[in-house]
Amino acid sequence: MMKVNYKVFKKVGDRTPVITLSDIPKYQLRGKKKFVGKRAKIEAIFRAFGTRLPDDSKTEQVNQYVAENIFKTPKWAIYVSKCKEVRNEVETVPDIFEFQYILEVLFDKDVDAADERIIYMVTAELMGKEVQEYKGLKNSIVSLKKNYGYE
Repeated sequence: MMKVNYKVFKKVGDRTPVITLSDIPKYQLRGKKKFVGKRAKIEAIFRAFGTRLPDDSKTEQVNQYVAENIFKTPKWAIYVSKCKEVRNEVETVPDIFEFQYILEVLFDKDVDAADERIIYMVTAELMGKEVQEYKGLKNSIVSLKKNYGYE
């Protein structure tokens, strides 16, 4: 038997807990695509030709505009180039993590507690989804116990 204490954090805006062996900073910055899908097309049209389609346009409406006004015209190459440019733009956004509790996990054998397969199985178990095997590793979790620090 082996006992491991993991730290459980909640990422604001995400239901899946983040489980680690060590602390993580409350704020972490990451890159996020600024424009995707329909929004990227609308922005590319605006930058290339100065025409602003309404932000609440449906995807079909944007595609229809492109088909009727840009596709198979000299504007097409400009539009495609602007689309690539717009889709590659990245903005920095903060991820906020809040410490929740210590999770005491009992395993039926010695394991590498930092192995991503073990952490995946612990996360799944914590969310009520038992995983028998993951990427060739059998689940050896015996029990989970949450410790909020006041028990």
